[in-house]
Amino acid sequence: MVRRIYVCSPLHAADEKGIRENMMSARAICRYINDYFSSYRAYAPHAWLPEMLDDNNECERQLGLSFGLELLLLCDIVYVCGDRISEGMKQEIKLAKEMGKQILFTPKLKEEGEGLSL
Repeated sequence: MVRRIYVCSPLHAADEKGIRENMMSARAICRYINDYFSSYRAYAPHAWLPEMLDDNNECERQLGLSFGLELLLLCDIVYVCGDRISEGMKQEIKLAKEMGKQILFTPKLKEEGEGLSL
């Protein structure tokens, strides 16, 4: 049985270069999980959606976030990683907690993430 992992990492950045770097980071995390853990499949909608949706357009940003939340519902595990916990990530973590999903944090984000209240 393949378990699905939702990669929860920041997308928003100060400029287009930063957004692109965050997308590439999410893609690399998915690739690593998919290549080295055969019983897991990683998903990160924010690794691809910004190529179709404009994160600076609030309507399109909300559409991307809602798509991500729907995908999160299908996953078994939420993997929280990156250099910070963004507002969008907080929504994802909150939903995962409410759903009783297994949540894994990188050491850097563990204390902040586990301290988030519902």
